[in-house]
Amino acid sequence: TFGHVTALTVGRLDRSQIAELMEKTFGYPPPPDLVDDIAQRTEGVPLFIEEFCQAIAGQTDADSVGEVTIPATLQGSLMSRLDRLPREARSLALVASVIGREFDSMLLRQVTGFTSAALEEGLAALRQMQVIFASGSTSGSYIFRHALIQDTAYQSLLKRTRQSHHGAVARTLETHHPEILAREPELVAHHYAAAGDDSAARPLWMRAAERAYSRSAAFEAVSHAREAFRTARDSGRHEIEARIMLGRALQSAGQIGPANQTLREAIDLARVLDDDALFADSVLTFANTLYLSMEPAAEALPLLEEALGRLPAENDVLTSQILTYLVRGSVLAGERVRARRYRARAIEAARSCGDNVSLHGMQIIPYILPLVHREPEEVADWRSKIDEMLETADQMNDDTKGRARSIAFYVAAEMGDRDHMEKMLACIQEVGEARQHMHMAWVHRHGDAMLAILDGRFEEAERLSKEALELGRQTHGEDVEGVYGIQMFTIRREQGRLGEVAPVVKRMIDEDPGATAWKPGFAVIASDLGYEAPAQRILDEMAEGDFALELDSKYSTTLSYLAEVATRLGDEARCEKLYKLLLPYRDLTITAGVTTVCVGAADRYLGLLASALGDWEIAEAHFRDAIALEERMRAGPWLAHTQHELADMLERRSIGSDIEIADLREKVLEAASLFGMKALHDKYRRYLQ
Repeated sequence: TFGHVTALTVGRLDRSQIAELMEKTFGYPPPPDLVDDIAQRTEGVPLFIEEFCQAIAGQTDADSVGEVTIPATLQGSLMSRLDRLPREARSLALVASVIGREFDSMLLRQVTGFTSAALEEGLAALRQMQVIFASGSTSGSYIFRHALIQDTAYQSLLKRTRQSHHGAVARTLETHHPEILAREPELVAHHYAAAGDDSAARPLWMRAAERAYSRSAAFEAVSHAREAFRTARDSGRHEIEARIMLGRALQSAGQIGPANQTLREAIDLARVLDDDALFADSVLTFANTLYLSMEPAAEALPLLEEALGRLPAENDVLTSQILTYLVRGSVLAGERVRARRYRARAIEAARSCGDNVSLHGMQIIPYILPLVHREPEEVADWRSKIDEMLETADQMNDDTKGRARSIAFYVAAEMGDRDHMEKMLACIQEVGEARQHMHMAWVHRHGDAMLAILDGRFEEAERLSKEALELGRQTHGEDVEGVYGIQMFTIRREQGRLGEVAPVVKRMIDEDPGATAWKPGFAVIASDLGYEAPAQRILDEMAEGDFALELDSKYSTTLSYLAEVATRLGDEARCEKLYKLLLPYRDLTITAGVTTVCVGAADRYLGLLASALGDWEIAEAHFRDAIALEERMRAGPWLAHTQHELADMLERRSIGSDIEIADLREKVLEAASLFGMKALHDKYRRYLQ
């Protein structure tokens, strides 16, 4: 669109308007029966009326207008106009239709071999017959008057002739227009493909897919990669390369399931062909998409070890990358021994060959594990470590930048840095929405919901979480309800609506009794609703093996749920154990997942456990530290919970100032009303009486 152009919507014309248009075209009033005939054939569509009028005007005058033969169809009308063209002009129109709706006269001359004089004469005839007009975009550029004329000319060509013209256009572009080949390899690939020359089209489709992928045009990359794969079928090495490219593009577009399947097929084919380098490349790409999916990372480990064994010693970069993925996959699979076996070797290999991709991979591995398993300096000096990771990521593609910022968002939340969270989320949004990375768009939407929960904007958080769920289903399929479920559980709990989610959680537990993911949440539900027996039973089950919980992103959240249940049940033995497990999170927050939920300061839960154990001074210190952190985090709902727990503890201990207790309760009531925290508000009914 252009600033000096105004768009007008033209509806269907009535009979009088059709007659007026015909008169202006012919230069004399049309017979009434001809008007009726045109009105019936065109049903008032202005474009169709105009074309039929042009066809009639070219073969009649005022004396013979009643004797003309009207083409039966619009296509017939357009063909009639083309047939009336001089032979050279018609030949130009047919070749131009192969080039496209808009075409350059220089390219047309190079393809047809016309002299400059013959070309100008033919173009003049096409303009006179209103087949084309100067487009105005560049000098010597023309455009078909509308797409139907181009399509009619194109369809009139015999298949063999059409293919011949496409081949000539492709070769001319490749030979004489290197700037177009560099800028639009897909255009040249299209012409080669239409010419039936797949061998020439394939490398250009690959180049186009790579170019789109590097520009973060994910959907465009998928389209070009599909064409590359189509032209490479049953061609051995080329097919594997096309499958890998398609897998990368699908992963970038957020279509994780299809990406994984495409890459599994590439791995199998590379093994059959005994191509070690392509086998390693396909395994690495598969390991990466598997990492982003909901499927177990362990599937890639034997493949990575097989690829490592196949590679020659001098292939440093591939070796470095495989070692990095082996460490990461082992960590995700809980195979700590295997991870330690490869860690030092991976770091050394990445540094020795200057492999930023692998170096970045090693930088993010510590954040895959819960905080209690990170090195002390990685916790104490987290900002510099994160900045180092981001700096490395910025030297790579947008997909890597987005994933690095999502990790930085998670770490900032855990460390209680709200400002850094918001900065990272803005970066994730730019990558996800502005640059077509749908996986990052899904992450960003859940991040928005996470911040809305922190602010107490629960209705908005619910809307955002549902939007994220729909995005996730588009990118990952149906198995994306984990983050959504935790966010909705948190929202419904504050709204006093846990009864609505209890049946869903119970069904998940019943369907997979061995799974522990949802049991802590159900224990909280049972405890909140007053069902102590099932809450105690789950607490006992989780305590088996000395609370040897799964080391995932929900580790601290699980501990916080169990801490609430244990304190409410008065189970001192479990409170003492949970206090020790939670203590490393002192001065930090309880945060689940990358962009899932932050439920406030860990010190609040430590304060609850200390209170249950009668350690009043320690409990008070924890609560006051929690208040300070939650104020910095601008986490209104969790601040209200901590103020409530502090007021209750001061009252039970009988040492707190009545004025301070009253002030705390007033703040809690105000927050509960402001944020719609019905569950917390109900606890205060006795203070309202």
